Amino acid sequence: MDGDSKAAVDTGKDFKKAADAASSKGEGSLSSKVAGVTEADKHAIGANLLGKYIDDTQNPAWARIWREGTYVGLIAAGISTVIAMYNFAVFNGLIPDLLAGLFAHK
Repeated sequence: MDGDSKAAVDTGKDFKKAADAASSKGEGSLSSKVAGVTEADKHAIGANLLGKYIDDTQNPAWARIWREGTYVGLIAAGISTVIAMYNFAVFNGLIPDLLAGLFAHK
């Protein structure tokens, strides 16, 4: 298994551990449960987390979850921007509504 695949599997395990900790099993508040499984007391090193050579073996779980969430947010923002630009251009008559046929009521 290559490094990227292993990192993806590890991140999935981190999400599973955090979700299990958030369940109603056990005692304590939600934040204290999640903090225990995400290595909340461990510091992250930016170069290992976002650098040219990502080393997830040294990154705490909370930092890996944060990084993956940031990537998802950036992708969603990019898609939203493209949709907004398309809607603006169609509304102002700059381009024809190419998607009108897909959503026409019959």
